[in-house]
Amino acid sequence: MRNIVGALAGEKLTRYISAQLRNARLDHSFKLNSESKWKNANQITPDEMILVKAIRWKTVRGNSRELIYNIKVPVVGQKGNNIDISLFKKQTTSVRSPTQMKDFVSDPKNYLSLGELKGGIDPAGADEHWKTANTALQRIRASFKRSGNNVATFFIGAAIETSMAKEIYKQLGNQELTSAANLTNDDQLADLCSWIVQI
Repeated sequence: MRNIVGALAGEKLTRYISAQLRNARLDHSFKLNSESKWKNANQITPDEMILVKAIRWKTVRGNSRELIYNIKVPVVGQKGNNIDISLFKKQTTSVRSPTQMKDFVSDPKNYLSLGELKGGIDPAGADEHWKTANTALQRIRASFKRSGNNVATFFIGAAIETSMAKEIYKQLGNQELTSAANLTNDDQLADLCSWIVQI
């Protein structure tokens, strides 16, 4: 069930990112979990959005971007744990093998931003989800700072309680967190996705 909830949250985020890319008139393509080839946005059916593993585009300034869901980030040093969202300042266009992909994700300089996505809507578990995500984000910031690349971090949650909201707002204010959104608030999610597309 947790995997289904996470997949649905990822699908919604993908749709919003794609919408922001279309609004900005930026060509983009998708890579699905089950396929090795990339597909242009107009080749993806609505039912396939839940299968998206990665999104690729160029910003209005011509900078390459690639967002990949659920990958291990070696610089963070977590054993067995994936980071929900990794945004790269380069694309994997020249990657041709698992070894090259490992080299790509192992280079801290390739990363631009990383985020945690919590799709559970049960208020009773919201604080625990935030604690888990916050710990992961702190570890990310510390690890990348040691590597010499201070990446941006963001949080997206479907259930955000008052105590969480205060802490998230405080972290945004002191720029510990770069961006955050409630997954169930369309305006907040659109703003965060616009930031992802433009960063």
